[in-house]
Amino acid sequence: MKFYLTIFSAIVAVSVLLFTVTPINACEESCRQGISHAFGDNYSIEIKNLFKTFVEKLEENAYFGLNSVKSSTKSACNKAIEEGTDKFQTTFSNSLAQLIEGSIFDQSPQFKGQCQHPLRVTQPPAGVAWTMDDCNNQDYICGNPPAICHFMDQYVKPRNVKNVIESMTERLSGNGTFYKSLTKSVIDASKKSGVKGDELKTFTTAVKDNILKTFNIFSSYFASEFCKGTTCDHYDHDIKMKLL
Repeated sequence: MKFYLTIFSAIVAVSVLLFTVTPINACEESCRQGISHAFGDNYSIEIKNLFKTFVEKLEENAYFGLNSVKSSTKSACNKAIEEGTDKFQTTFSNSLAQLIEGSIFDQSPQFKGQCQHPLRVTQPPAGVAWTMDDCNNQDYICGNPPAICHFMDQYVKPRNVKNVIESMTERLSGNGTFYKSLTKSVIDASKKSGVKGDELKTFTTAVKDNILKTFNIFSSYFASEFCKGTTCDHYDHDIKMKLL
């Protein structure tokens, strides 16, 4: 009888120990949204700077090969270009948080799972932030904020940048809605400015071709310049503080 009581007591003791260990909280929904928006907001600044060049090149190249385009037509079409690219830029920037959340938490290696095996950091009390020491000490991938912080340079940022570039490249495709909507807006603007008949046909062919070429050139430029090298590193501290 004593033997069975001893075994029972041991089981109870182990159970109590297992269920009283303080869990290491994962990066839950509010945390996920916070880190995703932190990256997205900062990347939007870089995208805005690159889009200044994009708009300039579109306005510069749109009329290549056309003998003469009235200043009123250029003015109307350039306005359509500016409004269209501004709308696209805003829409793209607004999509970044969701893109980055998927990049961090859904793509392999995923920042998910338990962080107790082995235990590297101790969950701070409610209302107390993680520390940079926690960031340094969490040296394997799991679901807590210090893990994301620790692997920021190795996995998180390169993957984010790659996904942003791929998304931009896809949206700048000649089959994409942006190309179709922008060319339509420019051609509609030319009609309203008085372009018609054979002149409109020539104008339409040239503008569509020139805009597509500019899209392709900018797509390559964006891929080579967006967060190039250490360009985006100055955002790291702000992002880590929001994460931790």
